[in-house]
Amino acid sequence: MGSRQLSIAGTSYSKIDVWNGEYHDVAVRFRKTTTLVRDRGYVHVCAQNAGGFSATRRLTLARAMRGKWHRFDIKRRDLARRFLIEIEPLVALGVVDLKFDGGRVRTDG
Repeated sequence: MGSRQLSIAGTSYSKIDVWNGEYHDVAVRFRKTTTLVRDRGYVHVCAQNAGGFSATRRLTLARAMRGKWHRFDIKRRDLARRFLIEIEPLVALGVVDLKFDGGRVRTDG
């Protein structure tokens, strides 16, 4: 499957390598445990908006506290873009690590 570089205007993301096509693989890991309850709730809502109820399965406080990667699929390109925009503040602050289509997502700055 081929890939291309994506940049989202208005965000602090560096260019992201994404797969061509509709399906995208996302993985999220929490780095800070001080505000874990609030941050996990926010990620839970973002993942549910993008990937549906199945995306939030096993996204528990216990797994987040241990630093486990939470993986789910997003089945539409517009929902993937929306997810990246919604979760950008947590990525920029270093609260979560994010992998999108196998590559690490980084921010400028």
